[in-house]
Amino acid sequence: MPLSPTDTVLARLVAAGGFLPAAALEAAVALATADKIPLRDALLKGGTAADVLASLEAAARSAVAASSEGPRRPSSSAETMAARPPASDAVTKRNSRIDGPRPASSTPTILSPHSQPAGRTAVSPSHPSLPRRLGRLDRVGKYEIIDELGRGGMGVVYKARHPGLDRVVALKTLLATGSEEHVERFLREARAAARMGKHPNLVQVHDVGEENGVFYFTMEYIEGQAFDREIHVDKAPPRRVAEVVEAVARGLAQAHAEGIVHRDLKPANVLIDLTKRPLLTDFGLAKEVGAGSSVSVAGQILGTPAYMSPEQAEGKLDQVNERSDVYGLGTVLYEGLTRKPPFEGSGNIEILRKVTGVDPVPPSSFVPGIPRDLEVICLKALSKAPMDRYESAAAMADDLDRFLKGDPILARPIPWTVRLARKALKNRLVSALGVAAVALLVAGSFLTAKLVREKNDRERTRIALEGEEKVREAKRKRVEDHVLKGRQSLEKAERSMRPDVVAIAGQSASREPLDAALTELDAAILEDANHFEARRLRARALRLGGNVEEAVAESDRALALRPDDAPALYDKALAAIDLYRSAKGQVSVVDYSGFLSLGGQGRRRVVLHRDPRAEELRAKVSVDLQKLAKAGLAEAQSRYAEGILAQLDGRPADAIAAYEKALVADPFLVEAVRARAEALVALGKHAEARAAYGDLVKALPFDPLLRASLAGLQETYEAGLPHLDKTVELAPKAAWTWRERGLVHLVYDRLELADRDLKKALELDPSDANAMEGMFMAASLIGEGEVAEAWGRKSLAADAEDYDLWFQMGIFLRTVGRSADAIACFDKALAADSQFGLYLWARGRTRLQAGLYQEGMRDMFDAVALGDMSPTARRFFDATRKNLEKEIETAKEPAKLATLADQITGLLKLLMSMSGDDRRKQYEASVHTLRWVASDMYEKAEKWDQALLAIKELPEPASYDWAISYRRARICSEKADFEEAKRQLRISRDHGMARLGAVRMDDGFRRLRDTDGWPSFVAEFVTGQ
Repeated sequence: MPLSPTDTVLARLVAAGGFLPAAALEAAVALATADKIPLRDALLKGGTAADVLASLEAAARSAVAASSEGPRRPSSSAETMAARPPASDAVTKRNSRIDGPRPASSTPTILSPHSQPAGRTAVSPSHPSLPRRLGRLDRVGKYEIIDELGRGGMGVVYKARHPGLDRVVALKTLLATGSEEHVERFLREARAAARMGKHPNLVQVHDVGEENGVFYFTMEYIEGQAFDREIHVDKAPPRRVAEVVEAVARGLAQAHAEGIVHRDLKPANVLIDLTKRPLLTDFGLAKEVGAGSSVSVAGQILGTPAYMSPEQAEGKLDQVNERSDVYGLGTVLYEGLTRKPPFEGSGNIEILRKVTGVDPVPPSSFVPGIPRDLEVICLKALSKAPMDRYESAAAMADDLDRFLKGDPILARPIPWTVRLARKALKNRLVSALGVAAVALLVAGSFLTAKLVREKNDRERTRIALEGEEKVREAKRKRVEDHVLKGRQSLEKAERSMRPDVVAIAGQSASREPLDAALTELDAAILEDANHFEARRLRARALRLGGNVEEAVAESDRALALRPDDAPALYDKALAAIDLYRSAKGQVSVVDYSGFLSLGGQGRRRVVLHRDPRAEELRAKVSVDLQKLAKAGLAEAQSRYAEGILAQLDGRPADAIAAYEKALVADPFLVEAVRARAEALVALGKHAEARAAYGDLVKALPFDPLLRASLAGLQETYEAGLPHLDKTVELAPKAAWTWRERGLVHLVYDRLELADRDLKKALELDPSDANAMEGMFMAASLIGEGEVAEAWGRKSLAADAEDYDLWFQMGIFLRTVGRSADAIACFDKALAADSQFGLYLWARGRTRLQAGLYQEGMRDMFDAVALGDMSPTARRFFDATRKNLEKEIETAKEPAKLATLADQITGLLKLLMSMSGDDRRKQYEASVHTLRWVASDMYEKAEKWDQALLAIKELPEPASYDWAISYRRARICSEKADFEEAKRQLRISRDHGMARLGAVRMDDGFRRLRDTDGWPSFVAEFVTGQ
């Protein structure tokens, strides 16, 4: 069943607004047709916004109803969007989707009957000979088409990519190719934009070309929104409007300097990027001043009626010059202040009549409270007579700058007498009346005297200000030049220092662009300490360089100049969050919770380098986020910042909720998608996190960091390895990619592959401590003691703060019989975390084995004391410990110490009987600890049967725990019960001990290794038979 007329119009509106990707819209249309349901219901099944869709459907019905009355020009907001892209040529996909109704004043650009072809119909956006994909362009010239961004009366704008440069651009093609006039106007737009050179407030043109009769040019791709949306949706305050118009005027002055007049200035032709920087675009009606030829002829009316200068409205194209664009700047300023253009009417004829013959109503009549100086600037720019306007866009920009700085402006209101006289001179009827002639003569005399006085006043003011103004102008130009260069260097630094770029490079990015940015911005601030943009950019640069404390301070200085600036508040909040993250310290988690002998003491979360100001900084971040919420920043950014803070606070569930709200507001906010995936990992929702990272990898297939994260979430070696292979493929020169894959090989006992990858990592980065640690572990597994120790020492030299590596090194040295060196390593680990029971337990056992009985038992008692006890049980434990320590002092033989351990075990069992179920696990762990001590001491006393009996009281090992069976094997080896030793080693293998490296190094297995059957047992162990 074909679509209904209303559904057909609805589909066009959705496509024109970029509300859905083309593929999704096609799927919805197919569903509506197949299931015979309204298109709106099919779209809602895809999850589109119901309120926006309802408004579009209403607009579609209106359009269909109106079509029965005969053709008319688009007037409603939705129809206007269908006839013309919602923003300008460089509009992006994110902001071309429909977020709400546009203002009714956004009237379409028109051509007069002299230039509008009669009966013109919509033309396919591409030449028939060009390759197509699903009815859309696939390629134009060397550019790959990514998506359609919008279309207007003459052209279609696409998002495209240059494959060679890997640069995303906005590509504009000529919609109608049959008219030489259209081709000339199209190419003139490209030439005009290209001639203007690079300016921060002008959209740059990269390339111009033609293929199979289709003309195109490419511009920089701007991610942001049109200024008309900031006016009508975001409700930009007067100061922000003044800032935007001042910046656009600077860019326009550059165009004027190259002999280009825009002729179509309006809010929709000003883009605002994500840093809030305004850029002027759409030079489709631009005029080259002094050009020898033109496609325009006298009498043509070119532009948008509500924003035309009077000389444009009258078709006097020979009088259109830079001051006509000053008028256009005035219309932009006026609409920004009042939310409406200077003139409105029921049709274009009425609007043009008002433009040429009616003075604009002062903005303060509509919006009380508009600054008087800003209104004067606006009305001067909107003067009917070009001579009464600013002489240039630069002059208007200078006056706006004076207003923004709080300095006196140069503009003065035009006296009412002058306005009256000019109206009278234009009215031919008045001159024909004799009586009025006498009145005019008298008024003229009065007027002449008045004008002379005002002229003299202006001259005196000019002379007084001229010297100062020249100095200030030179200073202003120097400052702006520094800021421009600083911004350009900062943007370069931000690109080169992006995490994924650094990850691919495999080394830290050069600080040269960042240092250059700071140098330029420091110079700007030295000239003008109150330059807001310089301070805001400097704060961003400081944060990028890791100097977050100074970045926060610089943000405060910027906000002192503009307290309610939302982008500056957002930058400050992110810097403050970074500072809080740093103050919280480095969090390290060590997890040996599978080790049964310690109960809940096997897992430890340690915070290193914590700043005592952390809580104070946390409170300040909360205040910053509250200010941010009130400043009118986009919902997505506010929620994203809240999510970061919640995640830092250890509230991953709250963080996920905040990120999801951010993504409802902006589904394309990649930072929030990535952060949500990280929070899911922290919450232990690995399946959801795996799905989230999978979506991210599809969206950003060339980001190796995402690939590595996805690999780490896989449940099997086989599932994770392809992602690790892709990570290496994406970043073959980065040591970390080889290291991460090598460590995974190591965990799954692929030692040859691990050795290959870890050596490659160290070849790329000889200082990689983690790769060295991997080599240490690999050598330990195969029993190469000297090699293992060498790698362990190198790793510790590279990262002396890795306290858990000190612990691992201690275990290794104890295994090879070097107790004194092992104790020194345990001391290093305990220096970082003296309250970790596992480290105390390991040092205590090593001290006991070394004959340091008193020190060893103190460590064991301290480890037990760290457990959870009731107050009564703790008092009993402390008293008993005090008595036993006296006996330990006299214990000189390991057998006696073993007997004491047996006595303490009985004590702990008594305590366990006195405790509730909530504390029973801790007492059981303490009993296990003492059984290890008894076993150690009986073994040292060569009482093998008692040692085995002590071990027997320990619980059977879990599937991943081979420590107990390994210990039994060792005792049996020393007892010369070699067959039982081998049997216990086989049990160890079945419980996860894949290699005999420890057995090869452990002196307790020396007798077993010396037997004739050792080589055949090794072969059997490796094959698993």
